[in-house]
Amino acid sequence: MILEGQVPGQPQATVMPSLRWSDNLEREAMNEAEKCMIPRETVPGEIQIYSRDENFE
Repeated sequence: MILEGQVPGQPQATVMPSLRWSDNLEREAMNEAEKCMIPRETVPGEIQIYSRDENFE
């Protein structure tokens, strides 16, 4: 849609490279996501912010 300029209020893309799926990157992302820990129960509507050091350890 963006490539053809069909998104309201957005300009048509001038350069849009083709993308391809990476199973390896998907696996790495899943492994990182599984490391995320929520320290306690959340309350509906509550906003929580967590950070890790710059080395993601």
